[in-house]
Amino acid sequence: MSVQVGRCETPSNICPHSKLTVMEKVTITLESNGWKVQQGDKYADTLCYEEMLGVLISLTMPEQRPCLQWMRTKEQHEAYMRAINNHQK
Repeated sequence: MSVQVGRCETPSNICPHSKLTVMEKVTITLESNGWKVQQGDKYADTLCYEEMLGVLISLTMPEQRPCLQWMRTKEQHEAYMRAINNHQK
């Protein structure tokens, strides 16, 4: 089993933090001794499923990671929603 992956990011008119990026092809292969993730001449093999996902995510994640700003405490979420609701009025 082999899967090829390319980076697909949200167009900047939808998310201003995203920029279209071209990256070298990533190939994921299920071998008899585990998963193999390859990009160009570099690879990681004998990976369990979770390790393969971690490597894949690391390779395809943009350098700027605005999604991390979504992690907030309960109080921060409440303040954020208040700010949005006040802005819409």
